[in-house]
Amino acid sequence: MKKLVLAVMTVFILIYLPSCKKIDTSENTTSFVLDKNDLKGTIADGTVTLQRGLTYKLTGALFVKSGATLRIEEGVTIECQSANGASSLYIVIERGAKIDAQGSALLPILFTSTLKERGGWGGLVIAGRARNNIGTDVQSEVAGVVYGGSDDLDNSGILKYCIFQYSGAKINDTKEFNGISFLSVGSGTIIQYIQVSYGNDDAFEWYGGTVNCSFLYANDNDDDNLDTDEGYRGTISNAYCVNNNTNASADSRGIESDGNPSNFSASPFSYPVFRNITLVGRKTVTTGSQREGIYIRRGTKASFNNIYMANYKTAVGVEHNETIAFLNTDIKIDGIEILGATKNFAGKDNKGANVTLPIFHTTSSASGAGNKAEKPVWADFVR
Repeated sequence: MKKLVLAVMTVFILIYLPSCKKIDTSENTTSFVLDKNDLKGTIADGTVTLQRGLTYKLTGALFVKSGATLRIEEGVTIECQSANGASSLYIVIERGAKIDAQGSALLPILFTSTLKERGGWGGLVIAGRARNNIGTDVQSEVAGVVYGGSDDLDNSGILKYCIFQYSGAKINDTKEFNGISFLSVGSGTIIQYIQVSYGNDDAFEWYGGTVNCSFLYANDNDDDNLDTDEGYRGTISNAYCVNNNTNASADSRGIESDGNPSNFSASPFSYPVFRNITLVGRKTVTTGSQREGIYIRRGTKASFNNIYMANYKTAVGVEHNETIAFLNTDIKIDGIEILGATKNFAGKDNKGANVTLPIFHTTSSASGAGNKAEKPVWADFVR
């Protein structure tokens, strides 16, 4: 009997303990020194893991370099220390780096700030190697990161069940962070179940790239909810966007889709696909003037299907001759339900003169993100 017990213990030691050691070292093979009360700096190699259920205080910018991975487990809170300077608090995933942030409906990952106001910190910036129509090595407006390339299948990691609050800090009162900025992010990246709330600028913005994003929830941000630019060619599906905040940007929109800002014929053309979208605006109770529910301009192509929209002054606005030329060919608007708009459709040419747009297919039965103006059932993770 003693020999049998000894044999079992020997097997346990030889098999179980080495496997435990392997798991531990695989999560900490990095030169980065992690301090949960002073999270900042550069992750240059290996994987840094923020452990389940803990709070980490972001005290400065955090950069993840090519070849490195930032892993964030479910239930983690990243609390940005606004007293350190809101515009210096942001996270950058550079080209070739990865983020692996997988929360759950019960334990989402929370990015927030000590200042419970819009602009309490910057936001998340993800840079990839997919194509845009600006260039292959473009420097971002914020964070000074380079993005672009030729790999539309590029993989920057995964974000699931993440909540972003109080983002959008200004830099020198001229440039602002978004909740999340996708810079030429490729379709190998997974983005699902993300909430951006109380931001000072756009909730989500895509600068080129091909990443597909689904189950997005944007509430009470001060500028656009979904903003596509610079040759973005992905699909955005099941997005719920609602605004009850009153102090809004003067040109805030539900969806704003652009091409290249200085060359409306630049290739590849922006061609976002929007499916199953709810857009609920602010009515007229605002110190700004929330304008179009959907605004399409600067030579973009686009596709819209099953859109529920309420409380915008103009439902759909189209600007510039190059954009108007795509209507009913490479710009398709189908199955859109419009409530409370002063105008359903409005167009302007390159000189700003009003033009008549073709009739689009409207409906009274669009479900939008799933439940018309009401919170969709998939948004059980929202806080």
